[in-house]
Amino acid sequence: WYQRRVRATWHGLVSRRLYRDESKFVSSSDVSTGPGVDSYYEYLLKQWAQSNFKATRYKVAYMEAVNGIRDELMVKVRTRGKEVNVLGHRLYNVTVTTELHHLSCFLPATLALGHYYGMPYDHLSLAEDITRTLR
Repeated sequence: WYQRRVRATWHGLVSRRLYRDESKFVSSSDVSTGPGVDSYYEYLLKQWAQSNFKATRYKVAYMEAVNGIRDELMVKVRTRGKEVNVLGHRLYNVTVTTELHHLSCFLPATLALGHYYGMPYDHLSLAEDITRTLR
């Protein structure tokens, strides 16, 4: 599974579609934390925890995904005179839109749980940034 996962990701992120037989990343698909992929990120963290924190391949994949979310899906926007970080999704691996899918609202809890399990503080900070924009 892990070897196939490496080919099926882009900056640790998964697209909403995969080529089933080849497990390849589909660049013509959306990349997000919303429908179709929201549980993937959560399950990476939970599989690492359920292994008693020994299955490091899940930890590594989770950390790659969080880095990808921070680097590729977070967008700075100016609203009401303040600059805020907004979680978006990437359309066709080109344009990042600030439209937030409803299932992306679970991501901050996953990030906070990761911090509780020992992930770096910037994961909690990212969770706070995302939560601020959910109002």
